[in-house]
Amino acid sequence: MRSPTKNGLSISDVESQYDAYLLTARGLSRSTRNLHHHVVHRFFSSRFPSANIDWSKVRFNDFVQFDMNHQSSGAHTRQADKVGSFILPSS
Repeated sequence: MRSPTKNGLSISDVESQYDAYLLTARGLSRSTRNLHHHVVHRFFSSRFPSANIDWSKVRFNDFVQFDMNHQSSGAHTRQADKVGSFILPSS
């Protein structure tokens, strides 16, 4: 993994770290991790078009807004809903 730059980690670095976490800590299959990858990539790509994540600009509300936009678009599926529950646990 590359070191964080002044602008933060690249989206691909974060995706790689998250995939490793899902495999080692959660024991998820490749197909399930692919679903997570799709959602995480869409979130970070929409939030950080430069492809570098500035963690100081990430807020909880960003995740909530992304989830609400995703659900209101009608593009969600049962699998995507399951992924969303892993990424953004309900309280």
